[in-house]
Amino acid sequence: MKVYELQDKTMKRAFFLIAINIIPLFWTIVICEELLAIFYGVENYPFGSDFFSPFSIYQSKKLYVSFIVVHAIFLITLIVCSIFRKWKFYYFLLAVCIIMFLYPMLTNG
Repeated sequence: MKVYELQDKTMKRAFFLIAINIIPLFWTIVICEELLAIFYGVENYPFGSDFFSPFSIYQSKKLYVSFIVVHAIFLITLIVCSIFRKWKFYYFLLAVCIIMFLYPMLTNG
């Protein structure tokens, strides 16, 4: 009976980790595709144009790339924190990642 309880608990933990890490993993893949499109694809971003506000991340290509690289690092750290059960740091990083996700939308006029 104890072995089944242990296996059940392990499966629940595994499903929980998969469930909370799907969105950060998906967003990390999207960011990597974005980096590939910027460096090897056709650029569709008018970096530095007057269309964007002064605090926008689209003011320069260098600023945009550094912003999304830092965002990807935070997302990967978020996944690692969930695996090692560092919940206080996880919730802090989750708040930072949500703010970083919303920042480009809020700073464009």
